[in-house]
Amino acid sequence: HNPRWYDLMLELEKLTGNGVSLNTSLNRRGEPMICSPTDALNMFYGSDLQYLIMEDILVVKEGKGWYDGV
Repeated sequence: HNPRWYDLMLELEKLTGNGVSLNTSLNRRGEPMICSPTDALNMFYGSDLQYLIMEDILVVKEGKGWYDGV
């Protein structure tokens, strides 16, 4: 039992009706896996992603609210 993940799943379920999260390697097709916060931010801002969570930090692209119908 991991309280941090359990709490995250409960909050996702409250917001979206689905308490599901997909955990996979972070990289774009044909590129190496992300290994640092700087790499993650560079990939995030060069992608169509709207949100990025790193540890306890939520990064939201400009023009998006913290919750725009996730």
